[in-house]
Amino acid sequence: MNPVSRIVLLSCLVFGGVLLQAQDPYSSRWAELRLRIATGGDVSELVREWGPKSPPPVRRASTNSSSGLQVSRLDPNRDRVRAAACQAGVHPALALAIVEHETGFNNRARGEKGEIGAGQIMPSTADKFGFDKGRLATDYDYNVRSSVAIVRFLLDYFNGDEQAAIRGYNGGPGWRNAGPVATNQIETYAASVSQLRKKYVPVTCG
Repeated sequence: MNPVSRIVLLSCLVFGGVLLQAQDPYSSRWAELRLRIATGGDVSELVREWGPKSPPPVRRASTNSSSGLQVSRLDPNRDRVRAAACQAGVHPALALAIVEHETGFNNRARGEKGEIGAGQIMPSTADKFGFDKGRLATDYDYNVRSSVAIVRFLLDYFNGDEQAAIRGYNGGPGWRNAGPVATNQIETYAASVSQLRKKYVPVTCG
């Protein structure tokens, strides 16, 4: 994404409490993304149009790997996160680590600031992405697909930098400008998610 497009896109999102206002030139794409998330449609081709890079290749794990979790060993809730991540072009290990850290795959979880469901989506973020907050709270698959869509957006925004995307999921796209206390929280979050990601490395989209 070139600098001008990035500025325009950033200006039409509220994420992590940062308010920026402008006309959204991607409104039709957001509408289509919301529809595909709501219906379980393929979102990968649409979201890839917003970023300059394809997602990093997902390597197949050896069938005799003794470390981490393989696809065959995932419980249904984890496997649904894996499927949503693969559909969106996000490495499943990253999505699984984020959702596990947020709630342990519990869609009934509610945060102190109103965060909703398995991916702990802020109500303000849901509003700007056009997600149905009621459905986020009651539909695990919808919440997971929405959370993964946010991760996909952050990966595109940060040019494929997973570590920046992890921090952005916790602190918003402007996390680098956070104060000392918030920065410490963001770094603690990133370290925990990165550690969790390691056990999911063998999980593939195959």
